[in-house]
Amino acid sequence: MRAGRLALAVVAAAMMAAGLGCDFLTEGEDSRGEDSCTPECSGRECGGDGCGGSCGNCSSGQSCVSGVCEEGESACEPECSGKQCGDDGCGGVCGGCGEGQVCDYLDQCVSADQGTVDGDLFFEARVPTVDDNGSIVLDQVSEFPGAGMLAMVFDVQGNVVGGAQVDDQGHFTVPLSRPPSEDDTLLFVTVWAPSLQSDIAPLAVGQSDAGGQAAPGNIVPWAWQVATPPDGYVGSVTITEDQGSGAIYLFLFTKLAMQTILWDILGGDESGLATLAIVWTPGLAWDCGACFGKGFTQNMDGTVFDNSIFISGEASDSSAWGWAVILHEFGHYVARNYSRDDSPGGSHSLGVPVVPPFAWSEGWASFFAVSTMSRWFGEAVPLYWDIQQGSSFWVDYAQMTSSGDMVAPDPDGGMEQSLDENWVAAALWDLWDGNDVPETESPQDGTALGTEVVIAAVATPRFLGGDRGATGADLVDFVDSVVCGAPSLAESVVGTLIEHLGFPYEGEPDCGN
Repeated sequence: MRAGRLALAVVAAAMMAAGLGCDFLTEGEDSRGEDSCTPECSGRECGGDGCGGSCGNCSSGQSCVSGVCEEGESACEPECSGKQCGDDGCGGVCGGCGEGQVCDYLDQCVSADQGTVDGDLFFEARVPTVDDNGSIVLDQVSEFPGAGMLAMVFDVQGNVVGGAQVDDQGHFTVPLSRPPSEDDTLLFVTVWAPSLQSDIAPLAVGQSDAGGQAAPGNIVPWAWQVATPPDGYVGSVTITEDQGSGAIYLFLFTKLAMQTILWDILGGDESGLATLAIVWTPGLAWDCGACFGKGFTQNMDGTVFDNSIFISGEASDSSAWGWAVILHEFGHYVARNYSRDDSPGGSHSLGVPVVPPFAWSEGWASFFAVSTMSRWFGEAVPLYWDIQQGSSFWVDYAQMTSSGDMVAPDPDGGMEQSLDENWVAAALWDLWDGNDVPETESPQDGTALGTEVVIAAVATPRFLGGDRGATGADLVDFVDSVVCGAPSLAESVVGTLIEHLGFPYEGEPDCGN
């Protein structure tokens, strides 16, 4: 067993041995028929079928994206070394298993006759709605499939006897190394690695025994235990809000965000992923509300995570359900590990200008949240929102409107003036949209940088080491980096910034710095 698989197994085994999981079993009607795994290819023309097989392959010049063949070669390099089946890391599969076989957690085809544990996983989540007063509330509970969760089966001694990931529809089939036993335990755990054969496990969602000051500490990963029947079929399992389903919501959002970074920034090199722990416990709040900390290490049974995101567990806050806040804090993780962030930190609020590096840090994080969500949906989602101590606010970056005030810069105030963080996020949105998603504002600004240009700009030597305008990384340094890195876009970018957004940008940066 390689180090990565061993790390996952140790974490999960420690959870079970300590009895810290939530024990439950939801009975489900057995409708399996003769085959315990039914291939699911509805609406899919490529990629996996959920049973170790393939729904099809794309033709030359196409790539598989979320089960659909799209024009254009993928920048992703499939990784199938040593695999007979399973995910290739690029939306496809490494091969299909034959009749009577299933793909195990080591990505090998094994006989289904050895036994499987299978069923369906769902979880409850609160969905934001708007009440009659125009406030954002979280009073609607919906059920979603636990797509992407890790399902592992242990014997009574705590040995791993099988593992698999839950598919897009919530179904899981865990091949075992021998027939299932009523002494086995199925465990769902909020730990992620790029594949079940990875050498690292860069992401975990854990709970702490205390809130208060955000700081390094010890966490326990969220996990849920299900007793395994002798025939291995556990039916439909639903993790409720009272059982901590918020941890799954946090896990799935940050997992998708980390996968985005893996390909957008690292080109698939998983060794470059900086480890991250999400710390959330229902009922416990942090002094920062929600915040990111680099170097705030979390120890999880001997596994150390070098970065932390702290999320309030108070019911009066957006808590685990605030996707915009979750992705905002992840945006700070991106800046601190793969770009530059010189924010002095401190309190900040809607409509209050702050020094440029502070405004850039917070504006970048909010822009990252809405642009990432928009890319996932394939359409513009420029709305940022949060609920704090029972009060909500929202900002529409496309329309530059909000439930409070948004302060525009002074056209005569110079490049070092203090800026509204939400105005910075709106400016980034204006410069970015029109490529990955259609422009929504009217009149349109005519600039469409797209994610590739934006990501490249925040990682250039000019942005990482230069200073023009205020001291510290800010909007001016970002625009300089775009102009220097993509001269053909300079006229459009500068025009949008000055004429459309009213910022007094002084052109012609020194691109040698």
